[in-house]
Amino acid sequence: MSKEAIIKTLMAKMGKIWIPMQTGKEADLMIDCDFLPNEMGFLKIPLHYKAAAFLDETKKTMFFWDSLWDQKKSLANGKETVEYVPSGSLKK
Repeated sequence: MSKEAIIKTLMAKMGKIWIPMQTGKEADLMIDCDFLPNEMGFLKIPLHYKAAAFLDETKKTMFFWDSLWDQKKSLANGKETVEYVPSGSLKK
C-alpha cells in the first residue's frame, strides 16, 4: 500500500470517530484536538491531545509521537487563561 493510500485510509477512519486529522509540513499526519471525557455521567477536566505521524516508505515504518495535556482554566483580572499541563489521566 502506498504512503498516500495509508494516509487517506487513516484520515477516513479517524473521521468516522470524529477525530480531526490533518496532513502537515512537519509530519505526514497530525492531530490537535480537545476531548471532554465523561466517566459514569460526570464530566472530567478537558484534555488536549496532540499526535504526529511520519511514514517512511523506504523502511516501511511509521514514526508516531503523541501527548495528552490537562487544560487548567483560570480567571484573573477579568481575563480567562488556559494553561496546558501534562496529564495524569493515564496514571494508575
